[in-house]
Amino acid sequence: IEPNEVGPELIAIAASDKRLCNHFHIPLQSGDDAVLKMMNRKYTVKEYLDVVNRIKDKVPEAAVTTDIIIGFPGERDDNFANSLATAEAAGFSRMHIFKYSKRKGTPAYDFPGGVGPAEKAKRYDRMKALAEKMAGAYAFSFIGKTLRVLIENEKNGFCCGYSTNYIRVKVPASGAAANTLRTVKVTGLYEGGVTAMLEE
Repeated sequence: IEPNEVGPELIAIAASDKRLCNHFHIPLQSGDDAVLKMMNRKYTVKEYLDVVNRIKDKVPEAAVTTDIIIGFPGERDDNFANSLATAEAAGFSRMHIFKYSKRKGTPAYDFPGGVGPAEKAKRYDRMKALAEKMAGAYAFSFIGKTLRVLIENEKNGFCCGYSTNYIRVKVPASGAAANTLRTVKVTGLYEGGVTAMLEE
């Protein structure tokens, strides 16, 4: 969903209709206004963050995830620093991070100011570290709380699935069954998600 498609009505529906999952995936692409303009994106950083803040105000436990591109032609160090700051301000629960690569037939193919592979890799690592920090903080905020989870599969004595707000959840297999919706209580963290116990 593009930022300009997330209006008050959609947010109100998400806040009130329990049939919907509390997960908004809203591409950011860059957290710098100059780069957004070069990408021909139709929003500013402020407009994007305003949308995120409205979601978090009305649906406090919602997951907000995003896509972001590293090393777009013309992205300088200060532009990238702005992207880091914007991502942190948004407090994403998960980020899909991509290194820019040329694609024939796109306007950016011939743009000057290409970012070299080594610099792209360095920026990617910094953004990934921030993404992991924010994902951990989001998951940690649910310890002791209950979540609704779609149990998907069993492996090594545990069942895994995703909560309605897109958190990976692992529960003991005993009493759990694939393709069922269950309420769980979050007990801790593991790499990539949370551990939990089935609620009776």
